[in-house]
Amino acid sequence: MNKNIKNISKVIYKKLDNTKLGKKIIKLIFLFRTLNRKYKNPKKAGVYLIKNIKEIYFTDSKKDKGTQIKDLIKNINIIIPKEGFIFSIDELKNLSKTGLTIDNISINYAHVLNYSLNDYKKYFNNIDITNHVYVENEKELLEGIELLIDREIIEIKKSERNDKEKYIKYLENFKTEKASTFEEGLQRILLINQLLWQTGHGLNGLGRLDKILNELYYSDLKNNIISKKEAYNIIKSFLKTLHTYYWFKSAALMGDTGQIIILGGTDLKNGKKHYFFNDLTYFFIKAIRDLQIPDPKILLRVNEDMPKKLLKESLMTINTGIGSPLLSNDKEIINKMIEFGYDEKDAYNYVVSACWEPSAVGKGIEQNNINFISFLKPLNRIFDTLSDKK
Repeated sequence: MNKNIKNISKVIYKKLDNTKLGKKIIKLIFLFRTLNRKYKNPKKAGVYLIKNIKEIYFTDSKKDKGTQIKDLIKNINIIIPKEGFIFSIDELKNLSKTGLTIDNISINYAHVLNYSLNDYKKYFNNIDITNHVYVENEKELLEGIELLIDREIIEIKKSERNDKEKYIKYLENFKTEKASTFEEGLQRILLINQLLWQTGHGLNGLGRLDKILNELYYSDLKNNIISKKEAYNIIKSFLKTLHTYYWFKSAALMGDTGQIIILGGTDLKNGKKHYFFNDLTYFFIKAIRDLQIPDPKILLRVNEDMPKKLLKESLMTINTGIGSPLLSNDKEIINKMIEFGYDEKDAYNYVVSACWEPSAVGKGIEQNNINFISFLKPLNRIFDTLSDKK
């Protein structure tokens, strides 16, 4: 883009962003870009936008965020897929853009699997904290999630699916119980992931899914709830579901969704290092090779003690041209994180953000990909210096 045009665009954007109407205009511009990706035709995108202009909804910026999320969930259009996991995003409904939206992190989905909404309600009812506004917002958010569950259950009941009772049970359980099966755990992850996208968060990572799901998976195997083949097919369905709304999730470029799944890795057990992997590590890698979809991405944490078979599987998958798994050298990264100041336990449990920068999952919201750091500028200076010497 021409430098002058870029500078003028920045000025216009800042002026628009300072008014309520301006914020809506900005949102419409970005919405058109999103729809153009969906339809791959600006005319079709424009026609759809005009036809559905009355369906566009922004929450009231004067309300607290928790209330806004509840209002948003009341208004979204929920579409139940014909098969597979339950997942729905309404691209026409949005939170008002006030304050900063946190992007580019992986939440700790272990907390989603191991606790119910009731557990979190009890926590916030008994928490001793001076910031009462924060607590009330969290309570409103929990009510919003419960409302989303209730609304999805209503739509599932209306659907023609023959597995509706199973998914109704999975969603209902989230209110009062921790996840009890492997498939239920994946559905619960998708529900929260869906909510993150719907409320405007971007570049949403998934964390160490093979480790997070380890207990549920092996419990199901032991109790003959699923076979290994069924678990593999469930993972394929999960990945295909994550790939839906690809056009909505992409940031600056198509494919720039930040949906990164971390597999394997060096762990500490009783002070001793060991390389963690399981059946799921192999299943996820094989699934992306078989599906040949570019998103979500897989990142495999590697060290010298990892099984050669796992490395071979990864290289075979990379060789298909799918673009992952990416490989992350645990020895270097863990040591550097500890050297920087991270606790040893957090460093060994690291995940990465959308552009592969390591962070401590569930322990902070480090913005690794800060947009005002331009690594091209020092590179340009090097080239300029070399040119001057010539």
